Amino acid sequence: MNTDEGKKPDQEEKQVTGNGQGIPKTLTINGEGPELEDDAQVSDETEQEKEDDQKPTGLLESAKKMIELLTSEKKHLREENDQLKRNLANERDKFRRLEKKVGENQKYDGIRLARDILSTHDNLIRAIEVGEENNPDNLAAWVEGIKVVQKELRSTLNRSNIQEIIPEVGDPFDHNNHNALYYAPVPGFEDGQITEVQQTGFKFHNRLLRPAQVGVAENYPVEAESEEEQED
Repeated sequence: MNTDEGKKPDQEEKQVTGNGQGIPKTLTINGEGPELEDDAQVSDETEQEKEDDQKPTGLLESAKKMIELLTSEKKHLREENDQLKRNLANERDKFRRLEKKVGENQKYDGIRLARDILSTHDNLIRAIEVGEENNPDNLAAWVEGIKVVQKELRSTLNRSNIQEIIPEVGDPFDHNNHNALYYAPVPGFEDGQITEVQQTGFKFHNRLLRPAQVGVAENYPVEAESEEEQED
């Protein structure tokens, strides 16, 4: 008697398919059951799912750290900017004070010289009064008094760093300190020598206030003049 004939149509049929080594790979129930994959594939999928779950978390942490870093850097830059603004304001205040001080110094730079000259001015007035009261016989004494006043004035100028330029006859002409009023041939002088001093000059430190007014020798060649006369 065939035992297969007694099977019911709705009886579950179990089919096991081997992998050639006696280890079941796929289990199907009634031809509709789910496939059960082997342990290695299931483990790989689990690890991948864990990595996928960890990726968003790692990116979020990195983004938070970056935001914190940028916030800290922004705060640091703001503090530096505020400090630079304060330093700039302080420097501007210093410059204004210095500018004001320089302006006052320029305005009142000659005050010491003015005070010193007042004394010389008073002595000059006294010398003039003495000259008007005395007779011509005391002219020599009066001249000596004037010389004393001049000497005092020169000392006052020297204290204010104003030096007088006094060239001597026969000195070479210096265009930095002298002004030539004329050039003329003068016997006994070489070209470029000072032949006359009409007015002394003055310097303030190294700056020329007024050049000395002088005459300068310039001897024309005699032979050249004779040749020109012969040609005429």
